[in-house]
Amino acid sequence: MINSKNFQAGFIGSLPIESGALAYAEARNVPDTFISIFKTSPIISKIIKDFDLRDSKGNIIDFKDFTLSIFKTPILIFRQKKGVKIKQIGSSETLEIIGYSDNRDQAVNLTNAVANAFIDFLGNAYRQEATTARYILEEQLLDVYKRLRLAKNAEERYKIKNNATNITSQSNGLVNLLYDLKTQRANAERFLKESTSQLNSIKKKLNTVPEFYKGEESFEANPNIIDNKNELRRLNVQLVSNLTELTPEHPDVKALLAQIDALGKIIKEELLKTFSSETIVRNPYYGTLIERYSDMEIDIVTYSVRKEVLDNIISKNYKELKDIAKKQRKLDDLTSEVGILNDRYRVIKTAIESAKVAEKTNTANAVIIQPATPSQYEKKDVFFPKKKKGLTAALVLGSMFGFFLVFLLEYVNDKITSEKDLILAISLPVLRTIPKIRKRFLKGKPPPEFIDHFWNIKTHLDLSFKKKETARVIVTTSTNRGEGKTLLCRYLTSVLAEAGQEVLLVDSNLRNPQIHKLFGFSNSVGLVDYLGDKKPLQEVILPTNYERLKIIPSGPVFYNPLKIINPVKLSELIQKVKAEFDYIFFDTPAIIDGNDALIISHCADIVLFVVASGYVSDNELQKTLKAIQKINPSFIGTIFNKAIVI
Repeated sequence: MINSKNFQAGFIGSLPIESGALAYAEARNVPDTFISIFKTSPIISKIIKDFDLRDSKGNIIDFKDFTLSIFKTPILIFRQKKGVKIKQIGSSETLEIIGYSDNRDQAVNLTNAVANAFIDFLGNAYRQEATTARYILEEQLLDVYKRLRLAKNAEERYKIKNNATNITSQSNGLVNLLYDLKTQRANAERFLKESTSQLNSIKKKLNTVPEFYKGEESFEANPNIIDNKNELRRLNVQLVSNLTELTPEHPDVKALLAQIDALGKIIKEELLKTFSSETIVRNPYYGTLIERYSDMEIDIVTYSVRKEVLDNIISKNYKELKDIAKKQRKLDDLTSEVGILNDRYRVIKTAIESAKVAEKTNTANAVIIQPATPSQYEKKDVFFPKKKKGLTAALVLGSMFGFFLVFLLEYVNDKITSEKDLILAISLPVLRTIPKIRKRFLKGKPPPEFIDHFWNIKTHLDLSFKKKETARVIVTTSTNRGEGKTLLCRYLTSVLAEAGQEVLLVDSNLRNPQIHKLFGFSNSVGLVDYLGDKKPLQEVILPTNYERLKIIPSGPVFYNPLKIINPVKLSELIQKVKAEFDYIFFDTPAIIDGNDALIISHCADIVLFVVASGYVSDNELQKTLKAIQKINPSFIGTIFNKAIVI
């Protein structure tokens, strides 16, 4: 029994697709695959060698003949008398092994040995698979280890190069700093709005004093005040920048604060000088407003500078935060690759350990359900007869079968195979039977006894035409191709020429011309050219080796002869040559090829019909003769041909 669901060991599943499944077969092909493995040389050859199995002649049995089939049964019975048959039980995954031997105990031992050898073969094969898998996995493990080491090195180099060792803390610190900077900027913006609002309010109140206009114009144009404002602006820019990195208690910060405070006092003094007048001096309220005016001017410079500087710093930190995000993504990719390779490394390590275990385990996908036992039905066992008895029985049975086959073929065969069959089939006389002849004689000069048959046919023609003074027109045809029409024309025309008759042989078989080959001519010009008005008649008539015999070849092959074969044109040809020749022969295609022969027969004086042995049935022959007799009833008779036909 075969376990088709466990073809592949667990460790094999860890291999990549390109390594191959390392499985013997798909589940649907299991029985056929295992039967094929049973028949292989390693298993059967081992059994033959272990048991020293020899045939009746003492030769070691060929492993190909040891696994039996219906065609090898004679080898089993008469020569080797030992073997096994393996077959599938129904459509299950169970195989049956049947052992044969002329010794019952040996048959049992052979059967069990084959089953055990197969299981051992499977176990070795699976251990080899495990070894192969381990080699592949070890190579993969080394490759993954190299890639893992490179990935870790790339991650560390990136951290060092991009200051990304503690990138999360950097990001968090930068976010907190941005929050503080935004808070400071919001405060600076709020204070700037408040200072601007208060300055506008003070101006409204001071607008009631005429001296204020003159003082404000002098204040705006005072170069000392302008320079001091610019210096105050510069110091505030430096102060805000220092405060992003230093504490308020730092000496540099304290020094800047002292300078800003001193510069503010100078601006106040300049402002008071600008707005000094009797009215303002006399009125303490306006003096207070002037003092507050100077404070607001200083505050506006301070907060506007602070807001501007903070905007720049915030923008810079935002850009830095984006750079940190890019670094984080790149670092995540590198870390992810390291993690994937780590996981792959652990999986392959585990698979290698599984493969090592499989190499030491005897695993097979088949189990013996029931060991072989001697047959319980001795009467149905294969009987190994003695050689002489076997040969005698085979001879008798073979002879009986041969006679039966001959009678059967004779019964079902309706072909005309003898002159007697031909006479029974038709009412026409059989002028002559042309006997068999070796093909090599037809290439040279046939023996005289063969040519004598054509002289006899010539005699029949002379008797038929004894009162005719003009040229005799004769058409030869047959039912099927290859029945010997051309053979008849070839030798009959040559016999007539030797007898002193002027003979013209016309190859009107435009479908499969042969006359030009028999007389050694090319077929470049011929009847086709004359019928198509391409050549005059005298240019297509060719002389032969026989003094009184001339031929008209067919000319180039014409694929639809019925388009060009014209009874009027053929009658015209006959009229032109009848004064020059005694006999005009037309070699035509077989009736089965088309109506060519029927059309040409219309112009003939008589028709010679050729029937070849074994070529035509009784029914076919009668249909053909009826068709020709409707066109031209002037039959002289039939020629029965047993010779090699052309």
